[in-house]
Amino acid sequence: MAWLEDLYKREGAQLAVLYGRRRLGKTALVVRFLQGKKGIYHMCTYDSIEKNVKELLRKLAQVTGEGYLARLEPRWEVFLDVLGRAAAGERLVLVIDEFR
Repeated sequence: MAWLEDLYKREGAQLAVLYGRRRLGKTALVVRFLQGKKGIYHMCTYDSIEKNVKELLRKLAQVTGEGYLARLEPRWEVFLDVLGRAAAGERLVLVIDEFR
């Protein structure tokens, strides 16, 4: 947890990749880390990429209060663009769990 908090406090965008065997508590760790922070937690599904991105856009709209984001075209390029704009000038945590 201290490692994640240290990354969170650093300047600029950060990327952390957590991996390991199943049932070790990775999900519980990131969910606990997100508490009290502006962020999005998304558990990927085996549905299409489009459905996963659509859900990410919905969650981003909810976190930012910008409802129009949920109606954007569900493509990675669109999501990453609006995520970058939403995070400009403030910390915004994105957790994508079970990404394959």
